[in-house]
Amino acid sequence: LPNTDKISVPLGRAGIYYNNEWLSLTSLFSYISKTNNNSTLNLQHSVNGVNEILAAPLNYDIKTLGWTTDVVARPFKGFDLHFLFTYQKPTYNNYFIKSPFEGVPDLNANGNIVKEIPQVLAEIDPSYNITPDLRVWLSFRYFGKTYANLTNALYFNGRWETFGGMNWKVNKHLSL
Repeated sequence: LPNTDKISVPLGRAGIYYNNEWLSLTSLFSYISKTNNNSTLNLQHSVNGVNEILAAPLNYDIKTLGWTTDVVARPFKGFDLHFLFTYQKPTYNNYFIKSPFEGVPDLNANGNIVKEIPQVLAEIDPSYNITPDLRVWLSFRYFGKTYANLTNALYFNGRWETFGGMNWKVNKHLSL
């Protein structure tokens, strides 16, 4: 039967900010949760070379507490430096499935970090306007350790992604 229970997504934020001609700083703490996430897990068990697969409906919650700081600095004309840092800890709640297979343990992911979402994110984005119509930029993004499975036994190490570009405003109708 479909789950028609109410979904609740409470969000709360509190923070500080500071702005002047050359600096914009925002730092805040956030809390967000979501109830009644619906999913279906395919559970597989092999005995004597025979595979048995069962679909198990699942209803679970997620919550996270996080801290984000965003800075844009303009130390001299034409140059911008953007920095963003986030620490978050998204966790599963009510994530439990009783194993339908004899001798196979139940799956309990309560309190585990949500898979595929890194706890640490960082961005460093410098840019420079060579002329009012020509801007060059770089971007360095860091994604922290990311869990690959529900039990948090497998994970991907943190990694950096880097790229850059040039923007040219040819006229008021065309930008490249």
